[in-house]
Amino acid sequence: MKRFLRLLILQTLSITAFSQTNADTSYGMTGEQNKDWLVRVRDADKDLRLILVKGRLFENRQTLNPADKLDVPVLIIDGIPIEDNIDKGQREFLNTQLTTDNVDIQIVEKEPDGLYINKAFTGIVLLTITNKKTSKKLKKLM
Repeated sequence: MKRFLRLLILQTLSITAFSQTNADTSYGMTGEQNKDWLVRVRDADKDLRLILVKGRLFENRQTLNPADKLDVPVLIIDGIPIEDNIDKGQREFLNTQLTTDNVDIQIVEKEPDGLYINKAFTGIVLLTITNKKTSKKLKKLM
C-alpha cells in the first residue's frame, strides 16, 4: 500500500512538474514530441521512468496508420521486440508484473553507428527484467 501511494504521488507530481497532457502519453507522436519524450524518460528517476513507459507504451499501445506519420520508439523487453498489436493478457502482464524493483530501463535516443533499419529511427526503449521468474513468465506469454 505504501508503494502504491508513493507511485500515485510520483505520478501526480510528474504530471504537474512536466506539464504533461494526455497528448504526452498518446502512443503515436510527431517526431519532435517523440524525441522530447525520449529525453524526458531518459532524464527521469527510476519510478517516473517506468510510469512514463507504461503510460505510453503499454496502456496506449495500438496499431498506427502509416499515413499519419507518427513516431513510436521500438520497445524491446528481454530481447523480445514488442509488437503494436499485443493482446489484452500481454498488456495486463506488462502493466502489473513490471515494477521498479524488477526492471531496468535504458533509452536509446540516437541511432547507433552501423545500425541499418528500413525506416526512420524513432528511438529504442530497452527493458531488462531482473527477476528471473517474471522473465520466464514473459517469455511464455509472448
